[in-house]
Amino acid sequence: MGSINNYIKEREFKDLKACQEERVFFVIRNGIEEKINENDILVGDLLKIAEGMTMPADGILVQGFNVAMDEAAMTGEVDLIDKGNIQECISQKKQFLLKYPDFKKDNSSHHKVRSPVLSSGTLVHSGTGVVIIIAVGVNSESGKIKATIDANKANEDQTPLQKKLDNIATFVGKVI
Repeated sequence: MGSINNYIKEREFKDLKACQEERVFFVIRNGIEEKINENDILVGDLLKIAEGMTMPADGILVQGFNVAMDEAAMTGEVDLIDKGNIQECISQKKQFLLKYPDFKKDNSSHHKVRSPVLSSGTLVHSGTGVVIIIAVGVNSESGKIKATIDANKANEDQTPLQKKLDNIATFVGKVI
């Protein structure tokens, strides 16, 4: 049972990885708009974003209209997060700090000022815009998470669920 389960997971992972390798994006590089593969995106590229796309890298929104992100994949937060371009966000933060000079950050103040930062692996729920790429691959937020997962796999320690499934498979094997 464990072998079949692992085989199915491995096959689904390969299919998912194959789909990701085929993703193409529009970037502005050296003043020229290009259509490139996700793996060819570089720091400093201007990435065009649109509704429904998943961010391939970390970036800062420099121009946008009505951008809302679904960050559930990255943060677990179920609410959509409205994003503003960098100039709007800096201006909004200055106004907020003038209005509340004794402001101290806490967990409840998390979204009082919009953020221009878009993390890799998050979904553009609505809007369009242009993002300057600030981190790609293993240096992006999703890359760091993947590296941690890979490091845990290298330790060959099983998760509690995997241990339980192995125990069940062993029990079923003995009963049969």
